[in-house]
Amino acid sequence: MNLTIKTHPLLLLLGTLILWSCNDSMIAEPDHNMVVDPVSKMSFPNILVEENSKEALSIREINRIIPALATEESPWRNVSDHTLWSAVLAGDGAVTIGIEAVESLAAEAAVAGMDELTYAKEYTKAYLNYINDDKSSISFESYDGFPMIWATITDYGMLAKLRQLPTVRYIEPDGFDLEANEMINGRQASSGSGCADDENYANQADRYTIPAGTNYKVSWHLYTHNIPAAWSYAEGEDIMIGVVDTGIGENQNQLRANFGSGRTVKLSRTTEALFKKNRHPYDDCGHGTSMSGQMTAPRNSIGAMVGIAPRADLHSVKIANGVIIETTKERKAFVKAVKKLADDPDVRVINISVGRLNGRDDMKDALDYADSKGKLIVCAAGSVLGLKIFPASYSKTIAATGVVYDPQSDPNGINLEVINSDGVHNAKGDHVDFAVYLKRKSDGDYALGLNRTNANSKKALGSSAASATVSGIAALIWSANPDLTKAQVVNIMRNSGSYKRFSSGPSNNYGYGIIDAEQAVIAAANY
Repeated sequence: MNLTIKTHPLLLLLGTLILWSCNDSMIAEPDHNMVVDPVSKMSFPNILVEENSKEALSIREINRIIPALATEESPWRNVSDHTLWSAVLAGDGAVTIGIEAVESLAAEAAVAGMDELTYAKEYTKAYLNYINDDKSSISFESYDGFPMIWATITDYGMLAKLRQLPTVRYIEPDGFDLEANEMINGRQASSGSGCADDENYANQADRYTIPAGTNYKVSWHLYTHNIPAAWSYAEGEDIMIGVVDTGIGENQNQLRANFGSGRTVKLSRTTEALFKKNRHPYDDCGHGTSMSGQMTAPRNSIGAMVGIAPRADLHSVKIANGVIIETTKERKAFVKAVKKLADDPDVRVINISVGRLNGRDDMKDALDYADSKGKLIVCAAGSVLGLKIFPASYSKTIAATGVVYDPQSDPNGINLEVINSDGVHNAKGDHVDFAVYLKRKSDGDYALGLNRTNANSKKALGSSAASATVSGIAALIWSANPDLTKAQVVNIMRNSGSYKRFSSGPSNNYGYGIIDAEQAVIAAANY
Protein backbone atom coordinates (compact mmCIF):
# COMPACT_ATOMS: atom_id res chain seq x y z
CA MET A 1 0.00 0.00 0.00
CA ASN A 2 2.80 2.41 0.90
CA LEU A 3 4.72 1.40 -2.21
CA THR A 4 1.73 2.25 -4.33
CA ILE A 5 1.48 5.67 -2.75
CA LYS A 6 5.13 6.44 -3.25
CA THR A 7 5.37 5.29 -6.85
CA HIS A 8 2.13 6.84 -8.07
CA PRO A 9 3.66 10.27 -8.82
CA LEU A 10 6.40 8.59 -10.83
CA LEU A 11 3.86 6.68 -12.86
CA LEU A 12 1.92 9.88 -13.48
CA LEU A 13 5.09 11.63 -14.67
CA LEU A 14 5.95 8.72 -16.94
CA GLY A 15 2.50 8.83 -18.44
CA THR A 16 2.82 12.55 -19.08
CA LEU A 17 6.13 12.06 -20.86
CA ILE A 18 4.61 9.38 -23.05
CA LEU A 19 1.78 11.73 -24.00
CA TRP A 20 4.28 14.39 -25.02
CA SER A 21 6.37 12.02 -27.09
CA CYS A 22 3.67 10.02 -28.90
CA ASN A 23 0.77 10.97 -31.13
CA ASP A 24 -1.19 7.88 -30.11
CA SER A 25 -1.78 7.35 -26.40
CA MET A 26 -3.89 4.88 -24.47
CA ILE A 27 -4.06 7.18 -21.44
CA ALA A 28 -7.29 9.20 -21.36
CA GLU A 29 -7.32 12.90 -20.56
CA PRO A 30 -10.27 14.69 -18.97
CA ASP A 31 -12.92 15.45 -21.64
CA HIS A 32 -13.13 19.23 -21.65
CA ASN A 33 -15.86 19.03 -24.32
CA MET A 34 -18.38 17.62 -21.83
CA VAL A 35 -19.96 19.04 -18.68
CA VAL A 36 -21.81 17.22 -15.91
CA ASP A 37 -25.11 18.51 -14.58
CA PRO A 38 -24.99 18.24 -10.77
CA VAL A 39 -28.79 17.86 -10.62
CA SER A 40 -29.52 15.22 -13.27
CA LYS A 41 -25.98 13.74 -13.20
CA MET A 42 -26.15 13.66 -17.03
CA SER A 43 -23.18 14.64 -19.21
CA PHE A 44 -23.82 17.26 -21.89
CA PRO A 45 -21.72 18.70 -24.70
CA ASN A 46 -20.04 21.92 -23.60
CA ILE A 47 -21.79 24.03 -26.25
CA LEU A 48 -20.54 27.59 -26.58
CA VAL A 49 -22.32 30.28 -28.57
CA GLU A 50 -21.57 33.91 -29.27
CA GLU A 51 -23.64 36.50 -27.52
CA ASN A 52 -26.29 38.19 -29.61
CA SER A 53 -26.44 41.96 -29.23
CA LYS A 54 -28.69 42.60 -32.23
CA GLU A 55 -32.23 43.80 -31.77
CA ALA A 56 -34.95 41.28 -32.47
CA LEU A 57 -36.45 41.42 -35.95
CA SER A 58 -39.90 42.90 -36.29
CA ILE A 59 -42.82 40.70 -37.33
CA ARG A 60 -42.80 42.39 -40.72
CA GLU A 61 -39.10 41.61 -41.17
CA ILE A 62 -39.63 37.98 -40.19
CA ASN A 63 -42.46 37.66 -42.70
CA ARG A 64 -40.12 38.92 -45.42
CA ILE A 65 -37.59 36.22 -44.62
CA ILE A 66 -39.91 33.22 -44.32
CA PRO A 67 -41.58 32.20 -47.60
CA ALA A 68 -45.31 31.57 -47.56
CA LEU A 69 -45.12 28.22 -49.31
CA ALA A 70 -46.65 24.83 -48.54
CA THR A 71 -43.68 22.51 -48.25
CA GLU A 72 -42.96 19.25 -46.46
CA GLU A 73 -40.45 20.77 -44.08
CA SER A 74 -40.91 23.65 -41.74
CA PRO A 75 -39.50 26.96 -43.04
CA TRP A 76 -37.87 27.44 -39.63
CA ARG A 77 -35.31 24.68 -40.11
CA ASN A 78 -32.77 26.71 -42.06
CA VAL A 79 -33.11 30.23 -40.64
CA SER A 80 -30.44 31.83 -38.48
CA ASP A 81 -30.53 31.68 -34.70
CA HIS A 82 -31.29 35.41 -34.68
CA THR A 83 -34.30 35.05 -37.00
CA LEU A 84 -35.67 32.10 -35.07
CA TRP A 85 -35.14 33.83 -31.74
CA SER A 86 -36.98 36.91 -33.01
CA ALA A 87 -40.01 34.75 -33.83
CA VAL A 88 -39.75 32.89 -30.52
CA LEU A 89 -39.54 36.18 -28.65
CA ALA A 90 -42.63 37.45 -30.48
CA GLY A 91 -44.44 34.36 -29.21
CA ASP A 92 -43.40 34.89 -25.57
CA GLY A 93 -40.76 32.17 -25.73
CA ALA A 94 -43.10 29.25 -26.48
CA VAL A 95 -41.51 26.58 -28.66
CA THR A 96 -42.03 23.08 -30.00
CA ILE A 97 -38.88 20.94 -29.86
CA GLY A 98 -38.53 17.90 -32.10
CA ILE A 99 -36.62 15.08 -30.39
CA GLU A 100 -34.70 12.12 -31.76
CA ALA A 101 -32.99 9.16 -30.14
CA VAL A 102 -29.22 9.09 -30.65
CA GLU A 103 -27.03 6.01 -30.60
CA SER A 104 -24.43 7.60 -28.31
CA LEU A 105 -27.01 7.69 -25.50
CA ALA A 106 -28.23 4.10 -25.91
CA ALA A 107 -26.16 2.77 -23.00
CA GLU A 108 -27.33 5.54 -20.67
CA ALA A 109 -30.95 4.87 -21.68
CA ALA A 110 -30.54 1.17 -20.88
CA VAL A 111 -29.06 1.94 -17.46
CA ALA A 112 -31.96 4.31 -16.77
CA GLY A 113 -34.46 1.65 -17.83
CA MET A 114 -35.93 3.83 -20.59
CA ASP A 115 -36.39 3.39 -24.30
CA GLU A 116 -34.06 5.59 -26.34
CA LEU A 117 -36.68 8.16 -27.37
CA THR A 118 -37.93 8.63 -23.81
CA TYR A 119 -34.36 9.05 -22.58
CA ALA A 120 -33.63 11.56 -25.36
CA LYS A 121 -36.61 13.62 -24.21
CA GLU A 122 -35.50 13.50 -20.56
CA TYR A 123 -31.96 14.35 -21.65
CA THR A 124 -33.20 17.41 -23.55
CA LYS A 125 -35.35 18.58 -20.65
CA ALA A 126 -32.45 18.22 -18.22
CA TYR A 127 -30.18 20.17 -20.55
CA LEU A 128 -32.67 23.01 -20.81
CA ASN A 129 -32.91 23.25 -17.05
CA TYR A 130 -29.12 23.08 -16.81
CA ILE A 131 -28.53 26.05 -19.13
CA ASN A 132 -31.45 28.09 -17.80
CA ASP A 133 -29.75 31.16 -16.33
CA ASP A 134 -32.45 32.02 -13.82
CA LYS A 135 -32.35 28.40 -12.55
CA SER A 136 -36.11 28.21 -12.23
CA SER A 137 -37.60 24.90 -13.23
CA ILE A 138 -38.97 24.90 -16.79
CA SER A 139 -42.38 23.31 -17.34
CA PHE A 140 -42.72 20.84 -20.20
CA GLU A 141 -45.55 19.10 -21.98
CA SER A 142 -45.17 15.89 -23.97
CA TYR A 143 -46.70 12.50 -24.72
CA ASP A 144 -45.13 9.09 -24.23
CA GLY A 145 -43.84 7.69 -27.50
CA PHE A 146 -44.26 11.03 -29.27
CA PRO A 147 -41.06 12.66 -30.59
CA MET A 148 -41.62 16.23 -29.40
CA ILE A 149 -41.90 18.37 -26.29
CA TRP A 150 -43.42 21.80 -25.69
CA ALA A 151 -41.52 24.28 -23.53
CA THR A 152 -40.69 27.94 -22.97
CA ILE A 153 -37.22 29.34 -23.71
CA THR A 154 -36.25 32.46 -21.82
CA ASP A 155 -33.22 33.79 -23.71
CA TYR A 156 -31.28 33.71 -26.98
CA GLY A 157 -28.40 31.65 -25.60
CA MET A 158 -30.71 28.83 -24.59
CA LEU A 159 -32.15 28.67 -28.10
CA ALA A 160 -28.76 28.80 -29.85
CA LYS A 161 -27.30 26.07 -27.62
CA LEU A 162 -30.37 23.88 -27.82
CA ARG A 163 -30.25 23.87 -31.64
CA GLN A 164 -26.83 22.19 -31.39
CA LEU A 165 -27.84 19.48 -28.91
CA PRO A 166 -27.64 16.04 -30.60
CA THR A 167 -31.12 15.03 -29.46
CA VAL A 168 -32.82 18.08 -31.02
CA ARG A 169 -34.07 17.78 -34.60
CA TYR A 170 -35.79 21.15 -34.84
CA ILE A 171 -37.17 24.06 -32.87
CA GLU A 172 -40.29 25.87 -34.04
CA PRO A 173 -41.79 29.06 -32.60
CA ASP A 174 -45.22 28.89 -31.01
CA GLY A 175 -47.40 31.90 -30.35
CA PHE A 176 -46.24 33.40 -33.63
CA ASP A 177 -47.42 32.79 -37.17
CA LEU A 178 -46.81 34.22 -40.60
CA GLU A 179 -49.05 36.89 -42.08
CA ALA A 180 -49.68 34.70 -45.13
CA ASN A 181 -51.74 32.30 -43.02
CA GLU A 182 -53.73 35.20 -41.61
CA MET A 183 -54.42 36.39 -45.14
CA ILE A 184 -55.51 32.98 -46.35
CA ASN A 185 -57.75 32.58 -43.32
CA GLY A 186 -59.63 35.73 -44.25
CA ARG A 187 -60.00 34.66 -47.85
CA GLN A 188 -61.24 31.22 -46.82
CA ALA A 189 -63.83 32.62 -44.44
CA SER A 190 -65.15 35.07 -47.02
CA SER A 191 -65.38 32.44 -49.77
CA GLY A 192 -68.29 30.57 -48.20
CA SER A 193 -66.45 27.25 -48.48
CA GLY A 194 -65.42 27.24 -44.85
CA CYS A 195 -67.86 28.15 -42.08
CA ALA A 196 -71.28 28.55 -43.63
CA ASP A 197 -74.76 27.06 -43.38
CA ASP A 198 -76.51 27.37 -46.74
CA GLU A 199 -79.65 25.79 -45.36
CA ASN A 200 -81.91 25.83 -48.38
CA TYR A 201 -79.34 25.86 -51.13
CA ALA A 202 -79.45 22.18 -52.01
CA ASN A 203 -83.12 21.33 -51.60
CA GLN A 204 -83.88 21.49 -55.32
CA ALA A 205 -84.62 18.14 -56.93
CA ASP A 206 -82.03 18.53 -59.69
CA ARG A 207 -79.22 18.34 -57.14
CA TYR A 208 -80.02 14.89 -55.78
CA THR A 209 -81.80 11.60 -56.39
CA ILE A 210 -84.19 9.81 -54.05
CA PRO A 211 -83.89 6.08 -54.79
CA ALA A 212 -87.17 4.19 -55.25
CA GLY A 213 -88.73 3.13 -51.96
CA THR A 214 -86.62 5.50 -49.88
CA ASN A 215 -86.72 9.06 -48.63
CA TYR A 216 -83.04 9.95 -48.42
CA LYS A 217 -81.16 12.17 -50.82
CA VAL A 218 -78.18 10.96 -52.83
CA SER A 219 -76.01 13.80 -54.11
CA TRP A 220 -75.63 13.72 -57.88
CA HIS A 221 -71.84 13.57 -57.61
CA LEU A 222 -71.94 10.14 -55.95
CA TYR A 223 -73.23 8.67 -59.21
CA THR A 224 -70.34 10.15 -61.19
CA HIS A 225 -68.02 7.99 -59.06
CA ASN A 226 -70.29 4.91 -59.18
CA ILE A 227 -70.67 5.03 -55.40
CA PRO A 228 -74.34 3.87 -55.23
CA ALA A 229 -73.37 0.87 -57.40
CA ALA A 230 -70.54 0.12 -54.95
CA TRP A 231 -73.10 -0.18 -52.12
CA SER A 232 -74.12 -3.56 -53.57
CA TYR A 233 -70.75 -4.84 -52.37
CA ALA A 234 -69.81 -2.69 -49.36
CA GLU A 235 -71.22 0.20 -47.34
CA GLY A 236 -68.35 0.99 -44.99
CA GLU A 237 -69.47 -1.46 -42.30
CA ASP A 238 -67.01 -2.08 -39.44
CA ILE A 239 -64.67 0.68 -40.67
CA MET A 240 -64.15 3.83 -38.63
CA ILE A 241 -63.26 7.16 -40.22
CA GLY A 242 -61.47 9.70 -38.06
CA VAL A 243 -62.09 13.39 -38.75
CA VAL A 244 -59.82 16.29 -37.72
CA ASP A 245 -62.05 19.32 -38.13
CA THR A 246 -64.43 21.73 -36.39
CA GLY A 247 -66.58 19.09 -34.71
CA ILE A 248 -70.14 17.83 -35.22
CA GLY A 249 -73.29 19.93 -34.94
CA GLU A 250 -74.85 19.44 -31.52
CA ASN A 251 -78.34 19.25 -33.02
CA GLN A 252 -77.42 17.27 -36.13
CA ASN A 253 -79.16 14.01 -35.28
CA GLN A 254 -78.05 12.30 -38.48
CA LEU A 255 -74.61 12.14 -36.88
CA ARG A 256 -75.91 11.71 -33.33
CA ALA A 257 -79.14 10.04 -32.23
CA ASN A 258 -80.15 8.81 -35.68
CA PHE A 259 -76.67 7.65 -36.73
CA GLY A 260 -77.72 4.02 -36.94
CA SER A 261 -78.22 0.89 -34.87
CA GLY A 262 -74.95 -0.81 -34.04
CA ARG A 263 -72.81 2.03 -35.33
CA THR A 264 -70.37 4.03 -33.27
CA VAL A 265 -69.98 7.80 -33.05
CA LYS A 266 -67.14 9.22 -30.97
CA LEU A 267 -67.11 12.96 -30.33
CA SER A 268 -63.82 14.25 -28.97
CA ARG A 269 -61.96 17.48 -28.68
CA THR A 270 -58.50 18.47 -27.54
CA THR A 271 -57.83 20.81 -24.65
CA GLU A 272 -56.70 23.41 -27.19
CA ALA A 273 -60.18 23.40 -28.70
CA LEU A 274 -61.64 24.84 -25.51
CA PHE A 275 -62.25 28.33 -26.80
CA LYS A 276 -63.86 30.53 -24.14
CA LYS A 277 -67.57 29.74 -23.99
CA ASN A 278 -67.71 26.81 -26.43
CA ARG A 279 -65.95 24.23 -24.29
CA HIS A 280 -67.41 21.25 -26.12
CA PRO A 281 -66.81 18.93 -29.10
CA TYR A 282 -69.65 20.45 -31.11
CA ASP A 283 -69.44 22.32 -34.39
CA ASP A 284 -69.88 26.10 -34.30
CA CYS A 285 -68.72 26.44 -37.90
CA GLY A 286 -70.50 23.89 -40.10
CA HIS A 287 -67.42 22.57 -41.85
CA GLY A 288 -66.82 19.49 -39.72
CA THR A 289 -70.49 18.51 -39.86
CA SER A 290 -70.54 18.78 -43.63
CA MET A 291 -67.41 16.65 -44.04
CA SER A 292 -68.59 14.00 -41.59
CA GLY A 293 -72.00 13.92 -43.24
CA GLN A 294 -70.57 13.48 -46.70
CA MET A 295 -68.61 10.49 -45.48
CA THR A 296 -70.90 8.73 -43.00
CA ALA A 297 -74.46 10.16 -42.91
CA PRO A 298 -76.88 7.21 -42.60
CA ARG A 299 -79.82 6.22 -44.71
CA ASN A 300 -82.90 7.89 -43.29
CA SER A 301 -86.60 8.50 -43.77
CA ILE A 302 -86.68 12.28 -43.30
CA GLY A 303 -85.26 13.48 -46.61
CA ALA A 304 -81.71 14.13 -45.38
CA MET A 305 -78.68 13.34 -47.52
CA VAL A 306 -76.87 10.00 -47.25
CA GLY A 307 -73.12 9.63 -46.97
CA ILE A 308 -70.64 7.79 -49.16
CA ALA A 309 -70.04 5.10 -46.54
CA PRO A 310 -73.45 5.05 -44.81
CA ARG A 311 -72.57 2.21 -42.44
CA ALA A 312 -69.10 3.36 -41.43
CA ASP A 313 -68.30 4.44 -37.89
CA LEU A 314 -67.11 7.95 -37.06
CA HIS A 315 -64.61 9.50 -34.65
CA SER A 316 -64.74 13.29 -34.86
CA VAL A 317 -62.08 15.36 -33.08
CA LYS A 318 -62.70 19.08 -32.83
CA ILE A 319 -59.51 21.15 -33.02
CA ALA A 320 -60.75 24.65 -33.85
CA ASN A 321 -63.64 26.86 -34.88
CA GLY A 322 -62.30 27.49 -38.39
CA VAL A 323 -60.72 25.72 -41.32
CA ILE A 324 -57.28 27.34 -41.35
CA ILE A 325 -54.81 26.03 -38.77
CA GLU A 326 -53.28 29.28 -37.66
CA THR A 327 -52.75 29.78 -33.95
CA THR A 328 -50.53 27.89 -31.53
CA LYS A 329 -53.60 26.34 -29.91
CA GLU A 330 -54.86 25.13 -33.27
CA ARG A 331 -51.51 23.64 -34.26
CA LYS A 332 -51.14 21.85 -30.95
CA ALA A 333 -54.73 20.69 -31.20
CA PHE A 334 -54.01 19.29 -34.67
CA VAL A 335 -50.99 17.38 -33.38
CA LYS A 336 -52.93 15.94 -30.44
CA ALA A 337 -55.97 15.11 -32.58
CA VAL A 338 -53.92 13.19 -35.14
CA LYS A 339 -52.20 11.30 -32.31
CA LYS A 340 -55.57 10.54 -30.69
CA LEU A 341 -56.90 9.07 -33.94
CA ALA A 342 -53.65 7.24 -34.63
CA ASP A 343 -53.93 5.58 -31.21
CA ASP A 344 -57.56 4.56 -31.83
CA PRO A 345 -57.29 0.96 -33.10
CA ASP A 346 -60.70 1.18 -34.78
CA VAL A 347 -59.75 4.10 -37.04
CA ARG A 348 -58.56 3.13 -40.52
CA VAL A 349 -58.96 6.43 -42.41
CA ILE A 350 -58.17 9.93 -41.13
CA ASN A 351 -59.79 12.77 -43.05
CA ILE A 352 -58.14 16.20 -42.74
CA SER A 353 -59.99 18.91 -44.65
CA VAL A 354 -58.33 21.73 -42.71
CA GLY A 355 -54.82 23.07 -43.26
CA ARG A 356 -52.39 25.96 -43.57
CA LEU A 357 -49.95 27.36 -46.10
CA ASN A 358 -46.65 26.72 -44.36
CA GLY A 359 -45.40 23.33 -43.38
CA ARG A 360 -44.78 22.60 -39.70
CA ASP A 361 -42.47 19.89 -38.42
CA ASP A 362 -44.59 19.27 -35.33
CA MET A 363 -47.60 18.58 -37.55
CA LYS A 364 -45.45 16.44 -39.83
CA ASP A 365 -44.29 14.40 -36.81
CA ALA A 366 -47.92 13.72 -35.93
CA LEU A 367 -48.65 12.60 -39.49
CA ASP A 368 -45.59 10.35 -39.47
CA TYR A 369 -46.83 8.83 -36.23
CA ALA A 370 -50.26 8.09 -37.74
CA ASP A 371 -48.65 6.73 -40.89
CA SER A 372 -46.53 4.36 -38.78
CA LYS A 373 -49.78 3.08 -37.24
CA GLY A 374 -51.10 2.13 -40.69
CA LYS A 375 -53.65 4.95 -40.99
CA LEU A 376 -54.62 6.26 -44.43
CA ILE A 377 -54.55 10.06 -44.25
CA VAL A 378 -56.60 11.99 -46.82
CA CYS A 379 -56.31 15.79 -47.07
CA ALA A 380 -57.85 18.72 -48.91
CA ALA A 381 -55.47 19.90 -51.63
CA GLY A 382 -56.41 23.58 -51.25
CA SER A 383 -59.44 25.72 -52.08
CA VAL A 384 -58.44 29.36 -51.85
CA LEU A 385 -56.66 31.20 -54.67
CA GLY A 386 -55.65 27.81 -56.08
CA LEU A 387 -52.84 27.49 -53.52
CA LYS A 388 -51.89 24.07 -52.24
CA ILE A 389 -51.91 23.72 -48.49
CA PHE A 390 -50.20 21.69 -45.80
CA PRO A 391 -50.62 18.82 -44.91
CA ALA A 392 -51.85 17.92 -48.41
CA SER A 393 -48.40 18.95 -49.67
CA TYR A 394 -46.79 16.24 -47.52
CA SER A 395 -45.81 13.11 -49.46
CA LYS A 396 -47.24 10.70 -46.87
CA THR A 397 -50.77 12.05 -47.24
CA ILE A 398 -53.34 11.59 -50.01
CA ALA A 399 -54.45 14.92 -51.50
CA ALA A 400 -57.79 15.42 -53.27
CA THR A 401 -59.11 18.36 -55.28
CA GLY A 402 -62.50 19.38 -56.70
CA VAL A 403 -63.12 19.40 -60.46
CA VAL A 404 -65.89 20.19 -62.93
CA TYR A 405 -68.11 17.39 -64.25
CA ASP A 406 -68.27 17.67 -68.04
CA PRO A 407 -69.36 14.32 -69.54
CA GLN A 408 -70.01 15.80 -72.98
CA SER A 409 -66.46 16.88 -73.75
CA ASP A 410 -64.66 14.74 -71.17
CA PRO A 411 -66.47 11.40 -70.77
CA ASN A 412 -63.42 9.56 -69.43
CA GLY A 413 -62.30 12.17 -66.91
CA ILE A 414 -58.82 12.75 -68.33
CA ASN A 415 -59.23 16.37 -69.45
CA LEU A 416 -60.28 17.67 -66.07
CA GLU A 417 -60.93 21.29 -65.17
CA VAL A 418 -60.39 22.44 -61.61
CA ILE A 419 -63.21 24.33 -59.87
CA ASN A 420 -62.53 28.04 -60.11
CA SER A 421 -65.62 30.04 -59.22
CA ASP A 422 -67.70 31.57 -56.42
CA GLY A 423 -64.56 32.62 -54.56
CA VAL A 424 -63.37 29.01 -54.43
CA HIS A 425 -60.30 28.06 -56.47
CA ASN A 426 -59.38 24.42 -55.97
CA ALA A 427 -55.69 23.64 -56.16
CA LYS A 428 -54.09 21.48 -58.80
CA GLY A 429 -50.52 20.31 -59.19
CA ASP A 430 -48.10 17.48 -58.58
CA HIS A 431 -49.19 17.12 -54.95
CA VAL A 432 -52.71 16.04 -55.97
CA ASP A 433 -53.46 12.30 -55.88
CA PHE A 434 -57.15 12.17 -56.84
CA ALA A 435 -59.88 14.43 -58.24
CA VAL A 436 -63.57 14.51 -57.32
CA TYR A 437 -66.51 15.84 -59.36
CA LEU A 438 -68.13 18.59 -57.31
CA LYS A 439 -69.53 21.04 -59.90
CA ARG A 440 -71.62 20.36 -62.99
CA LYS A 441 -70.58 22.06 -66.18
CA SER A 442 -74.14 22.04 -67.54
CA ASP A 443 -75.81 24.13 -64.86
CA GLY A 444 -73.15 25.09 -62.31
CA ASP A 445 -74.75 23.10 -59.50
CA TYR A 446 -72.60 21.78 -56.68
CA ALA A 447 -72.51 18.57 -54.72
CA LEU A 448 -74.40 18.20 -51.43
CA GLY A 449 -73.10 18.47 -47.88
CA LEU A 450 -74.88 18.00 -44.57
CA ASN A 451 -76.12 21.06 -42.74
CA ARG A 452 -74.91 21.75 -39.21
CA THR A 453 -78.26 22.03 -37.47
CA ASN A 454 -80.99 20.20 -39.39
CA ALA A 455 -81.84 17.79 -42.21
CA ASN A 456 -81.35 20.36 -44.94
CA SER A 457 -78.35 20.19 -47.24
CA LYS A 458 -75.67 22.69 -48.12
CA LYS A 459 -73.39 23.13 -51.09
CA ALA A 460 -70.03 21.37 -51.12
CA LEU A 461 -67.62 22.78 -53.65
CA GLY A 462 -64.10 22.96 -52.23
CA SER A 463 -61.29 20.46 -51.97
CA SER A 464 -62.53 19.77 -48.44
CA ALA A 465 -65.49 17.95 -49.97
CA ALA A 466 -63.11 16.22 -52.37
CA SER A 467 -61.07 14.79 -49.50
CA ALA A 468 -64.25 13.64 -47.75
CA THR A 469 -65.34 11.81 -50.90
CA VAL A 470 -62.01 10.02 -51.25
CA SER A 471 -62.04 9.12 -47.55
CA GLY A 472 -65.52 7.66 -47.92
CA ILE A 473 -64.44 5.59 -50.92
CA ALA A 474 -61.42 4.31 -48.96
CA ALA A 475 -63.80 3.16 -46.22
CA LEU A 476 -65.91 1.29 -48.81
CA ILE A 477 -62.80 -0.45 -50.13
CA TRP A 478 -61.64 -1.47 -46.67
CA SER A 479 -65.08 -2.73 -45.68
CA ALA A 480 -65.10 -4.94 -48.79
CA ASN A 481 -61.85 -6.51 -47.56
CA PRO A 482 -60.80 -5.56 -44.01
CA ASP A 483 -57.55 -7.54 -44.36
CA LEU A 484 -56.10 -5.10 -46.89
CA THR A 485 -53.11 -2.99 -45.90
CA LYS A 486 -53.06 0.76 -46.33
CA ALA A 487 -50.73 0.41 -49.33
CA GLN A 488 -53.09 -2.07 -50.97
CA VAL A 489 -56.07 0.25 -50.50
CA VAL A 490 -54.16 3.13 -52.10
CA ASN A 491 -53.08 0.90 -54.98
CA ILE A 492 -56.67 -0.17 -55.60
CA MET A 493 -57.79 3.48 -55.68
CA ARG A 494 -55.02 4.32 -58.13
CA ASN A 495 -55.88 1.43 -60.43
CA SER A 496 -59.53 2.53 -60.33
CA GLY A 497 -58.65 6.12 -61.24
CA SER A 498 -59.58 7.57 -64.62
CA TYR A 499 -56.00 8.36 -65.65
CA LYS A 500 -54.88 4.80 -64.93
CA ARG A 501 -57.86 3.35 -66.81
CA PHE A 502 -57.97 5.65 -69.82
CA SER A 503 -54.51 7.19 -70.04
CA SER A 504 -50.92 6.42 -69.12
CA GLY A 505 -51.50 8.02 -65.68
CA PRO A 506 -50.94 9.61 -63.34
CA SER A 507 -51.42 13.15 -64.60
CA ASN A 508 -49.39 16.20 -63.68
CA ASN A 509 -52.22 18.14 -62.03
CA TYR A 510 -54.90 15.64 -60.97
CA GLY A 511 -53.00 12.57 -59.88
CA TYR A 512 -54.89 9.41 -60.79
CA GLY A 513 -58.07 11.35 -61.46
CA ILE A 514 -61.62 10.17 -60.81
CA ILE A 515 -62.02 6.97 -58.77
CA ASP A 516 -64.60 4.42 -59.93
CA ALA A 517 -65.84 3.22 -56.52
CA GLU A 518 -67.67 0.19 -57.88
CA GLN A 519 -64.57 -1.05 -59.67
CA ALA A 520 -62.51 -0.37 -56.56
CA VAL A 521 -64.69 -2.38 -54.14
CA ILE A 522 -64.92 -5.30 -56.57
CA ALA A 523 -61.12 -5.30 -56.85
CA ALA A 524 -60.87 -5.20 -53.06
CA ALA A 525 -63.28 -8.10 -52.59
CA ASN A 526 -61.31 -10.19 -55.09
CA TYR A 527 -57.86 -9.14 -53.88
